[in-house]
Amino acid sequence: MKLFIVGNGFDLNFGLPTKLADFGEYLRSNEKDIFSTLSGLHGLDAKDGDASDLMQWNHLETRMANFDENFIIDKARYNFDLQDDYPPPSDNFWTYAADHFDDMVNPIIHELPWLVRQWVLSIEISDTSDKSIEAYEEFGRRHQSAAFITFNYTRVLEDICQLQQVHHVHGEAESGDVVLGHSTEFVRRVVRPGDIDEVSDLYPGFEAYNLHFRKRQDELFGDVSNFATKLELEGRIDEVIVCGHSIGEADRKYFLMVSNLIPDATWTFTPFGGSGGQDHQNIAILTSDPSFRSGGYRLRSLADVIGE
Repeated sequence: MKLFIVGNGFDLNFGLPTKLADFGEYLRSNEKDIFSTLSGLHGLDAKDGDASDLMQWNHLETRMANFDENFIIDKARYNFDLQDDYPPPSDNFWTYAADHFDDMVNPIIHELPWLVRQWVLSIEISDTSDKSIEAYEEFGRRHQSAAFITFNYTRVLEDICQLQQVHHVHGEAESGDVVLGHSTEFVRRVVRPGDIDEVSDLYPGFEAYNLHFRKRQDELFGDVSNFATKLELEGRIDEVIVCGHSIGEADRKYFLMVSNLIPDATWTFTPFGGSGGQDHQNIAILTSDPSFRSGGYRLRSLADVIGE
């Protein structure tokens, strides 16, 4: 029995605009304030123009673990200097800056998952080529007995491939809230004795924001494990096929957990860019990890896996 682990490359190959750069374009068109704040907070370097200048947005999740302090301080300083017209709640700039940071990120904390969901729901998954639809329908017919763990928010597997045994690790847009975030814990800067670290007033806000968008991977994998138990996958899976997932740092822990859940299965990876790209480097990092367990692995192209 096969277990497929599906990433965004699967939807991109289908012809859907599901990159985080596409989400950036959605925000720029529909939620300019949140777009501008996220761009500045996380150094996404978006400029006015077409979607080609939003490539940094593809790194949104990993960038959310860090902050551009200069952007935050400059924004706070600008507002603080307007105090003759709009008195700040504190005469101390750093206390004011901490409050200003909270005001800046509260809309993101409360609205971002909902906005991701609205963006995904705005993508018409049947609006692609007949050739792609036929290929994915045939892929689904060949793998009706397989199980699928997907990191995607769309229902390509269910609605196009007509597959039944599917689990969405980070949620599915039509069903409710989705998970967006990183896997890096906030670490306070180490300051030498006697040095002044005024930015430390901002750290509680940074830490709270970081915690809010840090993926609770152990909890999420508990749902994956329950899915595997329900389908009695342990002992039945002989091959794990990774379709269009980059296996980046943010999600690597999931793959290590799966490898320990079914340690004897062989693995097939479909790296974008073949054996010389970043995906291949990520595969090397995963497979060289002492806790990665498998019966061996190989590389194939995603097109071959879908069209075989």
